[in-house]
Amino acid sequence: MENSGVDGQSWSAGEPSPGRRNWRKSTYSQNNGACVEVCDQGALVAFRDSKDPDGGELAFGRDQAAEFIRAVVSGSFGQS
Repeated sequence: MENSGVDGQSWSAGEPSPGRRNWRKSTYSQNNGACVEVCDQGALVAFRDSKDPDGGELAFGRDQAAEFIRAVVSGSFGQS
């Protein structure tokens, strides 16, 4: 399924929409430089590394984003 933004760019369903987005620092981030930014995109929630905003993003549906956050908070992915 193709979607179209106000700027005419298109993207496939399941991908974050391109263009202007309002990123915010996650409330789960610590003040130790390991910050994650979150962008609520309606049906999707995207995450990125605040130190590398032009790098990759993870985008999930709202339910999957909640599961991802629970897994991170519980330590399921370990610490780096």
